[in-house]
Amino acid sequence: MIKNERQYLITKAQAARFVRTLESLDGDDGVHDVIHKAQRDAVRSQISDMKAEISEYESLKAGNSNQINLKQSTNYRCC
Repeated sequence: MIKNERQYLITKAQAARFVRTLESLDGDDGVHDVIHKAQRDAVRSQISDMKAEISEYESLKAGNSNQINLKQSTNYRCC
C-alpha cells in the first residue's frame, strides 16, 4: 500500500519502467518460449499490482474512501 507522496512517485516511475521492460521482451534471444511467457506474465502481474496501488492512493488522496471512520461512529451502542 502506498502511504505517502514519495512512495506514490516511486511506484509510478517503477510501473513505467516495467511497461518499458514488457515492451522490450521478445523471443529472439534463444530462451525457450515457456520462459518468455513466464517472464511476460510476471511483469504484467507486477504492473497490475502497481496500477491498483496507484489508483487506490489517488482515490484516497482525492477523498474518495469507502472506509468508515470509527471515531465518528462512537455514538452507537451495542446491545
